[in-house]
Formats: sequence, structure tokens, C-alpha cells
Amino acid sequence: GNATVQSRLSDQMFEEFALIGLGACFFFSAFQISTHYVQRFGGSRITRSTSLKVSVRIVSCTQALLAATVGVQTVSTCTDVLYDRSVWLQKYVYFGWPYLFYDLYAMYSAYVAEHGNSLQVFMQYKGSVVIHHVALASLGFPLIILWRKGLGDFFVGCIFCSEMSTVFLSLNMIFKQVGLQ
Repeated sequence: GNATVQSRLSDQMFEEFALIGLGACFFFSAFQISTHYVQRFGGSRITRSTSLKVSVRIVSCTQALLAATVGVQTVSTCTDVLYDRSVWLQKYVYFGWPYLFYDLYAMYSAYVAEHGNSLQVFMQYKGSVVIHHVALASLGFPLIILWRKGLGDFFVGCIFCSEMSTVFLSLNMIFKQVGLQ
């Protein structure tokens, strides 16, 4: 009865928090690891600032590939665009949420390495991206998880598919940073 429902809710909450923690570890670690290897393989011709900017784009590209893959899986398996549910989409929303916070940290780190520590100037330079990330984290996440009450995974999957363009934008910026374009 009631104990079984509480147990299921407890298990579900544990899984959700575990996915959030796993996502946070994944994105922050991927940034640190890619920064290390970009700096190592770039040698003296790659500045700290450049290695950070390239690493931001590597992780952005990775996140976009993951989100687009989940989006394609969701869109291709939904037969009822309103009521079908995608387990992968639900799990990725929790896993991917920390990316928004990681990306703010990473972009600011890259900015500080190149321009110095000025939050005010950073906000002038990247204010729209900061607003985008804060809005998605504070409004988009609850919208997807709570307010839509499980309806419309297909449409969320379509939005995730649009992340594919980020892959190409990120690759373009990486090539520019390392002088291959």
C-alpha cells in the first residue's frame, strides 16, 4: 500500500539525484580532462586561454551530440506525439541539467584567462548566453519535469534534435581557435 508507493518515490528520487550528480561529474570532468589534453598536445603554441576556449567547445559539442541522440531516439520511437513517453529523454533531462551550470563556469573561466576577472564585463560580453542558461535551468527544467505532467516527450525530443546545429558550431569554433580554418 502506502509504504510501497513511498518506496517507489524514494527510489525514483534517488535515481534523479544520482543522474544529476553523474551529469555534474561528467561535464566538469570532461572540461578538466579536455583542457589538460588540449594544453598537452598543443604545446607552447596553445595558450591557457585558447585551451580553455577549445575545451568549452569540446564539451559543448559532446553535450549537443548526447542531447541530439536522445532527441532522435525519442522522435523516432514516439507513435503518439502527445502521450508517448521516452525513458531516455526523462533520464537525460536530469543528467543534462548540470551542463547549464557547468557551461557558465567554463565560459567564465575561459573569459577570465583571456580578459581578466571582471564579472561585469563578462556579463556585457556574454549576458544573453547567461540569461539563456539561467532561464533554461530555472524555467525549462521544471517545465519539462513537472509542469507538462509527462505529456509531449515527442516535442521535447524535437527541441533536443535542434542541438545538432551546436555540434557544427562548436567544431567551427574549435577549428578557428587552433588555426585550422
